[in-house]
Parts: sequence; C-alpha cells; structure tokens
Amino acid sequence: MEAFQSLRTFVETRVAELEPRSLIPELAEMGYAPREIEAIRQMNTVFSHGNQLYVIIAAVARHLLEIGDMAGGAEAEPFADRHAPEIDVPFILMEAHHADEPTRTVYADIKRTLHA
Repeated sequence: MEAFQSLRTFVETRVAELEPRSLIPELAEMGYAPREIEAIRQMNTVFSHGNQLYVIIAAVARHLLEIGDMAGGAEAEPFADRHAPEIDVPFILMEAHHADEPTRTVYADIKRTLHA
C-alpha cells in the first residue's frame, strides 16, 4: 500500500507540474451546479484512489500466473482504512450488466424517460 501511495503522489505531483487548465469554468458555463462539480471531483477521487492499485494487483496476478514466483517475504499488512472518500451518502458505481434485475429495470425506465 505504501508503494501505491508513493506512486500516486509522484504521478499527481508530475501532473500538477504540467499546469493543466481547470475544467470547472466550462462545466459551470454548461450549467453544472457547484454540488454537481463536487460530485464529479469525488467520483474522480474514488477512481484515483482505487484504480491504480487494481492495476498493480492485476500486474502482480499476471506475473504470478505467467511466471509463478515473486521474490520477497509473504508478509502483508492488511489495509484497514476506507476505500472511498468520506461522504454522508455513498454513491454506487455499477455497470448495467453487473446489476440485479430490479436495478436494470429501474435504469431502463430512466433511460426511456430521458429518451437516452
């Protein structure tokens, strides 16, 4: 976990050095409210916090499958913290094919209503 945090800090520092322009003014101009922009920021935090770690896990799993050996000890400290930003009402990200039938039905109804 420490290596992942170090990698994340490194990447975020290097990206900040590129001085990317903020998208917030464009989002506000398109009609996004501050609460919606904050929700986008929180969603990005979830992906930023978790997805890079999953890439590392997948790389290790592939290595073990293809080569079957990893040098070093077998000790690992379990991660006990929360895996998402602190929010009052957590949001759920789910692809339609992973949802149960009642959820897919509601989603289909929303899409029909919005003509999506």
